[in-house]
Amino acid sequence: MGKRHRSGRRVAQVRKQRRETVYKMKRKRCYGVVPCFVCGQHVDEMHATLEHVQPLSKGGTDAMANLDISHSWCNQARGNADGR
Repeated sequence: MGKRHRSGRRVAQVRKQRRETVYKMKRKRCYGVVPCFVCGQHVDEMHATLEHVQPLSKGGTDAMANLDISHSWCNQARGNADGR
């Protein structure tokens, strides 16, 4: 059980680092304003979550090209829908 717990923490750390990387890339590309993939409004780093453009459940991957940023509430509301 201990190994799984450590592994879960490791996965969470990797996701956090990836979210930060994608956020910084978007912020640089969009001159400091990071738009939400779902609603288009600015996303503060505190409210940013990784959004899979093509959901994992529909064959999407964790590749950087398939990741974007969204508000946590927009991400949850979108569920596993394709596109915007």
